Amino acid sequence: MRNCETSPIRLCKKIYTNQLTSREVSVMKQLLVDERFKYWPVCSIAYFALREDILNISLSTWYYYINRLGIGRPVLLKKKEQGPGICSNRPHEIWHADIMVMKTLDGIKSYLYFLMDNYSRLIKYRYLFKQDFRDIHNLRKGLEWIVFDYNNNRPHISLRGLTPNEAATGENVPKDRWHEQIIQAQKNRLAENRKELCRICK
Repeated sequence: MRNCETSPIRLCKKIYTNQLTSREVSVMKQLLVDERFKYWPVCSIAYFALREDILNISLSTWYYYINRLGIGRPVLLKKKEQGPGICSNRPHEIWHADIMVMKTLDGIKSYLYFLMDNYSRLIKYRYLFKQDFRDIHNLRKGLEWIVFDYNNNRPHISLRGLTPNEAATGENVPKDRWHEQIIQAQKNRLAENRKELCRICK
């Protein structure tokens, strides 16, 4: 197999014409290291890129390139699996109380009580255990940002790219919402890759 001199993953652009362009890979890398998305999973970044028309590719393509390029992401703690849970069919049908204990660096324990809408996933604790808070005041300040970012900014894969607040207000996502964007991006990618054939590919 020939190693293309212009391909970020070293695959011949003459053969693998649908591979991401150098520009697209650069955009992907920038998004993955952006401080705004430090505590977001890859699927949320992928939906953000689609929503903003920044990078129109599938989630599987994101994972492929992350693995191929060896791009690391913060490992986030998850709750232990407890089997199938309750799933509601509309916003505000079922709410859960979530209680956790946070110990700040001054040795004080704080008990956090969250309410979460089962349908919209309104508020969660994914961010908390990857941060060190000095004291209760620092924790409260951090919570203000965490709650706002989680509910208003971060798209969720379980909500097909909506934020919890959007889902809570009854917004729906058509199955083909980003289909045309992705198809057009594929066409642009083919044309751009054909122009960037290196001396080996030619």
